[in-house]
Amino acid sequence: MKKTIFLAAMRFVRIVITSYNTDKNRSSNLDRAFSLKIV
Repeated sequence: MKKTIFLAAMRFVRIVITSYNTDKNRSSNLDRAFSLKIV
């Protein structure tokens, strides 16, 4: 029982990390686009 909970928690953490990384990449791409427009 504890093992399945641990695996589910690890999967949840991995999903959160990947979603956070994609959000960071999206924001950096937006910043790059804005800087290109300004320049």
